[in-house]
Amino acid sequence: MTGRYEYKVIPAPTKGARAKGAKGAEARFSHALTVLMNDMAGDGWEFQRAESLPSLERVGLTKTEKQHHNLLVFRRPHPEHVQNTVPQVAAAPEAVSDDAPSPAPRFSVSTTPEPSNAPKLTATRDGADDAELPGILKDRGAHLRDTE
Repeated sequence: MTGRYEYKVIPAPTKGARAKGAKGAEARFSHALTVLMNDMAGDGWEFQRAESLPSLERVGLTKTEKQHHNLLVFRRPHPEHVQNTVPQVAAAPEAVSDDAPSPAPRFSVSTTPEPSNAPKLTATRDGADDAELPGILKDRGAHLRDTE
C-alpha cells in the first residue's frame, strides 16, 4: 500500500536569476527560489521544508569526503488517495416576493462569558472606523501588488 502523499526532493538553487527590479545577489537568489517554488506549486506540489543533508562523495580515486547538500522537500496527495468527486452546484435560491418577510439570520451564541482580561478584537486599524476599512484594505492590496 502506498502512503497518502508522494514526496519530491530537489536541490535548492545555488545562484540567483536575473529579474527586472532584482538588484543584488540576495534579491536575485530570492527571485530564483520564488520562481522554482511557484513552478512546483503550479504542478500541485506543496513546499514542506528546506534541509541540509550530508553525503559521502568520492574525491579522486580512493578518497571520500562529506559534502552537505541544500534540498527542498515538496509533497502532494498521492493520486490513488485523491477522490474523484464532482463538485455539487448549490441550488439557486427561490424567488422571494417583496411581501414575504425575510428569514431571520442564524447566529451562534456562546453561553460562556469572556474573561474580563481578554483583549477586545476589532476590525479597525489605526483608529479608522468601519467605513474606512475597505479603503485601507484596497490601499494595502495595491501596495502588495506594486512590491511584487
